[in-house]
Amino acid sequence: MTKYLPIILLTFITTLASAQIVINEISYNPPEAGQDSLEYIELYNLGNTPADLSGFSFTSGVDLTFDSDIFIEANSYLIVCESPVAMMNVFGVEGIAWDGGMSNGGEAIALKNASGVLVDSLTFDDNDPWPSAMEGTDGGGASIELCDATSDNTLGANWRAATNDIGMIINGANVLGTPGAANTVSCETQADHTVNAAGLSFTPKDKKVDFSKIEDSISNKLKTRFKTAEAVCN
Repeated sequence: MTKYLPIILLTFITTLASAQIVINEISYNPPEAGQDSLEYIELYNLGNTPADLSGFSFTSGVDLTFDSDIFIEANSYLIVCESPVAMMNVFGVEGIAWDGGMSNGGEAIALKNASGVLVDSLTFDDNDPWPSAMEGTDGGGASIELCDATSDNTLGANWRAATNDIGMIINGANVLGTPGAANTVSCETQADHTVNAAGLSFTPKDKKVDFSKIEDSISNKLKTRFKTAEAVCN
């Protein structure tokens, strides 16, 4: 039994390390016309030691099995993508090519280790509660980023449209994302609607404000104050 202990320990350590790999950023519908060469998935190693991805594979979303000697250093990133050449030309980062491509309408992504054990998985969407085209994703130029690498990445509410502008415009859209680097979004609650009182503009533009309710509220408050003042005077 003793001779098998090192093997058991090695398997445990490898599994523990692989459990720290998370899907951290996704670009599923970049603003390109035709083939989406800037599709990518970013993996992040939350662990304190390098993670060996030899034999790991994506079993949903895209088709890719990692070769031997593929590592992600601690607190570092790895990009898998449609086109390593496009990733280098646009973002200046290296990537590993997959086969196939991602759905523009959302789909499941699953990563398993060499033993077939699930490491991380999620099903993204292009509708609420996931970031949508209204927020600049899904063809609008922005990738989607996990707001905190330790948060539950299966929940759309924990993802945000990327805000980091790389300074490139494709088909009229600014390209935003942070492949190979820390995400710039945060998990702070975002307002559903904003009103620019000076310019009388609304975000989203299709939202309406019922001013009659506001007027009634103000009127009731004023009436209450007048009644209080009257009582004091008497």
